[in-house]
Order: sequence, then C-alpha cells, then structure tokens
Amino acid sequence: MITKDLPVESTELPETIRAGEIMCWSSNSLVLFYHTFSNSYSGYVRIGYIKDVTGLASALGRGNVEVTFSLCD
Repeated sequence: MITKDLPVESTELPETIRAGEIMCWSSNSLVLFYHTFSNSYSGYVRIGYIKDVTGLASALGRGNVEVTFSLCD
C-alpha cells in the first residue's frame, strides 16, 4: 500500500461548516461533515459536497463509519 498526503494548495478557515461538505484537513485527513456548526479551526480545503443531506446523520449513525467515494461519468 502506498500512502501519500492529500494535496493542499490553499487552506482556509471557514466560519461555518455545513452538513454534507467534504474537506481535506491537515493534508492527510478527508472529512465528511454530517452536521452544520460554527468553526474556529483552519487548515481546511474544500473538496466537494453532498447536495441532499436528508437522512445523512442517521445513515452514518454512531461510531466508526467507512465511506466510499466514486466518480460517475
């Protein structure tokens, strides 16, 4: 297995992070947010977002979750 840090060209400090946002944090973590909240941490790079987050928090549940991303043509 080859491991590399995620590319981080420009980081930001978003005041609000919204449910459904996908961000790179600290060059080696991919984060999917399932709640909207005020933020005071920097080091985020926006990757993308989920348009419809209805049921996202309940689908993820509690504890560890594995999320798989794929590209669609």
